[in-house]
Amino acid sequence: MLNLTTREISCCTEAIGISKVLLVSPYGFVSKYARNPNLDIVAAPMGLAYIAAVLEQNGHKVYALDCLVKSSDKRDVELHIKREKPHVVGIQAFTPSVHYGIEIAEAVKEIDYEIKIVLGGSHPTALPEATLGMSDSVDFIVRHEGEYTFLNLVNALEKGADYMALKKIKGISFKYNGKIINTPNAPLVMDLDTIPFPALHLFPVDEYQYFGAKKEIYSLISSRGCPYSCEFCASSLIKKWRGRSAKNIVDEMEWARKKFGFSGFAFMDDLAALKRDRIFEICNEMRERGLDFAWGVTARVDSLDKEMLTEMEDTNCRCMFLGVESGSQEILDRMKKGITLEQTRKAFKWINELGMDSIASVTLGYPGETRETIEQTIKFVINLDPGVLVMSAATPYPGTPYFQRALEKGWLPKDLSKIDWRDFTMYDAIIGNENLTRDEVDKLIGEFYNRFRRRLGWMFKRLILDIKQNQALYGNLKGFPLFKQPLTVRLLTRWLFHKSMGKTFDQQALITTKSLATHLKQ
Repeated sequence: MLNLTTREISCCTEAIGISKVLLVSPYGFVSKYARNPNLDIVAAPMGLAYIAAVLEQNGHKVYALDCLVKSSDKRDVELHIKREKPHVVGIQAFTPSVHYGIEIAEAVKEIDYEIKIVLGGSHPTALPEATLGMSDSVDFIVRHEGEYTFLNLVNALEKGADYMALKKIKGISFKYNGKIINTPNAPLVMDLDTIPFPALHLFPVDEYQYFGAKKEIYSLISSRGCPYSCEFCASSLIKKWRGRSAKNIVDEMEWARKKFGFSGFAFMDDLAALKRDRIFEICNEMRERGLDFAWGVTARVDSLDKEMLTEMEDTNCRCMFLGVESGSQEILDRMKKGITLEQTRKAFKWINELGMDSIASVTLGYPGETRETIEQTIKFVINLDPGVLVMSAATPYPGTPYFQRALEKGWLPKDLSKIDWRDFTMYDAIIGNENLTRDEVDKLIGEFYNRFRRRLGWMFKRLILDIKQNQALYGNLKGFPLFKQPLTVRLLTRWLFHKSMGKTFDQQALITTKSLATHLKQ
């Protein structure tokens, strides 16, 4: 049940003058990519960095706090609030981090109740009413793409906006007179080239890492939106796909290299390779400028062909992240993934022939999944021979058809206040299905990891790919992380993990990694 007894937006907020804004990425949630010892990714919160860039461009003073990468807690947030004295605090809230975001909001209000708290991200976008109902401390929700909606809200608060002024701002939700007001959705930014490059100077750039190497690989967002209808994925909350121009993308690559020293680029958007012609344009732009940056792309298997991959590899594209999801066509069809097993086989065949690295993302425990379909998936993925395996427990995220089905089936309580969103991590099952319990799904994920990673052939392949990867990043073997502790630790971990007893691979790998890192520092 929603709590509508909270303090409401006053009819006339006090003007705050030139505004100071603090943007916060909460503590508490560690992603599956950070937990996976073969990836070891801690990426910058690019959504906040883009919002910060637009705010700065329009004259606002902006501060940023990435709690996770700085190992900050509530006390650190309180110190920032007391030191910076912001007028507005914007908090990024994904589903597994929304509880921590609420905790931060309440800590801010305890220091200064007049500070306006704004939550944004996929979770409050999907569930604005439920999110506002979680705490009296949340003043506003910014839904969908946040750059200009957040700017319009800050501008209005700066002028002391009344209710009528707030109601005119598209894309926000707030409480007024015992009701939740959802203004119409804001229009999408159709020309992404008009958005300034992210304000990464506000964030601890030296602390972000890919494959254990800090300040080497830059997170790049080349497009937004997803026109597909995968029932488990929240990326399709915004259907309209829009892509940046090749020139704008390569401009950002050069800018990031000159300003911060990055030597590699990870295209983090889900459909970076959706438009074939644009990929060729990016490759041509890099070639014409004489650039040989290492780069990697996230893509659907049905968007790839051998000619495109050959062109990408020729311009130093080293890695492809692909959503395999399942080795059962029946489960893929239930997910409405829109791909075939044959398309997946071909994509990995081409990638392996070109000597590129690959990351296969697999989801287990979806409705209809059985031990038999999981066994099919294990055999299918091993035959694909990807460089890295990333496993997820099927998780019904808000805003997806899977979430609605979970509510209808009684797998999740209809009273959303009884759900602990912190459990929605994807590395532990939160529900079972008609055939498997939560514990069975978790156990099968562990077995899957072990069968994939306990192969000597895969370990040798992984070593070769790591050497190639680091030659691409550093240009010579001086950069090969045999002399940089992260890769040495990972290689040793792979040979030691099978000695573990009673632990999943990931649990033991993390423990072993920490122990070796401590030893190497001595």
